[in-house]
Amino acid sequence: MKKLAFFAFAAAALFVACGGHGGSSLPATNPSPATQSTTAPLGASATTVTFAAIASGAAGTVGLPATTSGSATATVVLQNAPPAGVAVPSSLHRRTIASLGGTVSALAYVTLTVNAGVTIGETPSFTFTFPAGMLAGTGYLAFYDPTNAAAGWQQVGGPISASGTSIAFSATALSPPVALAANATYVFAIVVSASVLPVATPADCPAYTPSTNGVPLNITDDAGIAGAQLLVYPTDATTNMFLSADGKFDSAVPVALPAACFSTTTGSAGKQPLLIPNGTKGGRVYFVYAPYTPGTTTAPNPMSGGNTSGPPGTGGGMLANYPWDFIEYGTYQNGTTDDTSQVVALGLPLELSTGATPLPATTPGPLPTAPPPGVMPVPCPTQPPSSGYVGVTSCNFANIFYAIQNVPNYSANVLASAFPTSTSNVLDLRVISPGESAQITSFQWNLFNLASYIPSPTPAYCPNSTPYGYLSCVMASYRAQGRMFTSVIPGAGPVKAGATPGPDYVTGDYYCVTSDGAQNFIFTDVGNSSSATCSSPPNTNVSPNPFHMNVYNLIEGVPPGPDNNNQGTCKPAILLQQPWGLANVNNTTEAKTAGFGLTGHLFANDDAFALWKGLIADIVYGTTQSTTQIHPVGAVTPPPASLGELFQYPLYDQYDYILHQYFDNGLSYGLAYDDLYTLESGVNWNLGDSIDVRINAVPQTASAIVPPLPQAVPTPCPALTPGVGSF
Repeated sequence: MKKLAFFAFAAAALFVACGGHGGSSLPATNPSPATQSTTAPLGASATTVTFAAIASGAAGTVGLPATTSGSATATVVLQNAPPAGVAVPSSLHRRTIASLGGTVSALAYVTLTVNAGVTIGETPSFTFTFPAGMLAGTGYLAFYDPTNAAAGWQQVGGPISASGTSIAFSATALSPPVALAANATYVFAIVVSASVLPVATPADCPAYTPSTNGVPLNITDDAGIAGAQLLVYPTDATTNMFLSADGKFDSAVPVALPAACFSTTTGSAGKQPLLIPNGTKGGRVYFVYAPYTPGTTTAPNPMSGGNTSGPPGTGGGMLANYPWDFIEYGTYQNGTTDDTSQVVALGLPLELSTGATPLPATTPGPLPTAPPPGVMPVPCPTQPPSSGYVGVTSCNFANIFYAIQNVPNYSANVLASAFPTSTSNVLDLRVISPGESAQITSFQWNLFNLASYIPSPTPAYCPNSTPYGYLSCVMASYRAQGRMFTSVIPGAGPVKAGATPGPDYVTGDYYCVTSDGAQNFIFTDVGNSSSATCSSPPNTNVSPNPFHMNVYNLIEGVPPGPDNNNQGTCKPAILLQQPWGLANVNNTTEAKTAGFGLTGHLFANDDAFALWKGLIADIVYGTTQSTTQIHPVGAVTPPPASLGELFQYPLYDQYDYILHQYFDNGLSYGLAYDDLYTLESGVNWNLGDSIDVRINAVPQTASAIVPPLPQAVPTPCPALTPGVGSF
């Protein structure tokens, strides 16, 4: 560049000298301008613009892509210097993983300005020629977004060999798509470096020693969050420890492992793979994005103060201003189920598979357009069940935000925020599960105990007085006609046919469930014959028979002192949470193994726990009013053929329903009760497999909702007045 400019200056000086000697002159010339400018339509069809050579000798064509939304007139300028206020690119940043090392030199700039806002899902294509000697080394296409200046110059094309006199960059997908603001000047630059730029990693990459018997954690980071780096936190639920730099679960505090440090992360220059020790019965891998400034030597640790079993962060903060999510995994034996989990929140568009079924190529595609208020958006296409992976695409991730935003009682749980907080880059961070909502919003999620919350039109079976809201209607209906339940429910214990009834297992018996219409559901054991009905005589081999379940046990759990950090307080939103204890009933093996050592727990035996879990699940899914089946639906009869067979009533859990609508094949682990209906978003892990995770593009402002600061919800424990023979 400098030699070329000097040559042009010398030639001009020679011309002036000759022209002033002897009174004669050379023929007049038209030197190339410093810029070339043109306009073109930007809309549903692609457009090509062509530029003659500018002063530097650069010339070529630019293929403008079709927009994914909107139309405008674009002003396109070829120039040999960046626009005012834009620094000359000396280094590039990856849009997804980390900064790139080395230095670059710019050969030409193309600016793009639109007169109306549009969105493009791919870069323009570029085919350019340069004078001999300018193309040498490795070529890259760089992009500068003036609305996100903190991201700097981003690599959106290359590396490709740069030699001779011509270079071409094909259109490449922008993940996430870029919304071009009206009258803002976006800049593309063709740059070269002496060699391929390495992926720079933070200077504090751990001196990591992989486990000698570990499972590769393969990560593809397509989130496209500018100014961020991905940190990984594997945990072991058995030891309650975090994975350390020694490759073992031996740290009681969170250890931030930058994904860019490891060779198992796509695009990383790391030398060591990130391995999860084999033989882990269960655990989580948290994926957290933290603000990152290229060149810094210390990786942030946003999960400091977090724990391995609950949401990261302290005080229920759930890392409110960070994009994060997790998978649940096991590497203990063949057939372990790994899953994405939305039981806490939907935080990132994660897709999960194992080494046996690699993730297919990313297909970003356009994001959906917000539907009219009250209208559910149309699901984006997903892979068939045979694909062997589960999760949610970027497109359906945005759909979920749109859909839940349209549900008045749930919209407060849509969380969006600027990330990093110092920028205007507003992201959809997460949708909080209603079971966890008390940590974020002040909305009371147990709608079933609100006397004013009754479906309209009111069902005929609702009583005149509804102190428990819709739950009063359910109790009245059960008083009029009993329903058949079974105690065979996943997670409530094994069946020991013929054994003496007692704790540590379920009997497998059938129960007729009725109610007193006031405070209690009533469960009568009618034996283990599949032909048993509510008219069958009670089973005389069990006592007490019947059991009574107070309605408050469905609305707010009231565990004994050893639970809940010895506070003995009630547990709100229990209808939408995992039933506590996991069948840790009186003096059982489960309770002792878990270290509770409970006495006087809420449940007398596993049957009581199973029936409680089954009734809660059926209320949540809106199936309790069915009289043609044995409850819960998925325990005895085949799983439902469609979601419509589960979510039948106005007060179904809309969070779980919406997640299932938009996840791959309807598989979403949105509530703990999904295990009753084989609706978990799980894949099988077998010995020799890897664990493969892709984080799809995180949409910007699909919801445009920034809720108020989290508020605590005081929930006083109700006074229990259980009936005779209660649980």
